[in-house]
Amino acid sequence: MVHITMVGVKAAKEGVEFVYMGMAEECKGCKLLNVCSNLEGKRAYKVVKTRDAVHDCPVHEEGVRAVEVEVVPFKAAIQARTIMEGSLIVYAPVDCDHIGCPNHKTCRPMGAGTEGKKRILVSIGAIDCPRGLTLKLVMLE
Repeated sequence: MVHITMVGVKAAKEGVEFVYMGMAEECKGCKLLNVCSNLEGKRAYKVVKTRDAVHDCPVHEEGVRAVEVEVVPFKAAIQARTIMEGSLIVYAPVDCDHIGCPNHKTCRPMGAGTEGKKRILVSIGAIDCPRGLTLKLVMLE
């Protein structure tokens, strides 16, 4: 699904990926607020098309440009016995703070966004968890 939003001119290039971290304090009261702050926080996006017009912005040095973005799929470990590709799940990162674990980045992936409904695109396989959890590696959108 494609979303229209605003990004800084320097990042407004096709193919650029970024993680939307949420609205900045300086954005409150801006006339572009509804277009600039319409993405899911802590979620990775990729610019797929840019528009020409540039708008002034107190946050971005050279202003902002309207772009079309799409969600970047991500690999994640999920606790599940049965995985059905194409199905919607209620996603939450694996509750583990073992930073030294080789699976840590898939149990708590960057760019996954907020907890909630995500679609399973591909089931990759089982993960060997040092804590003994039954985990599967999947690609989510």
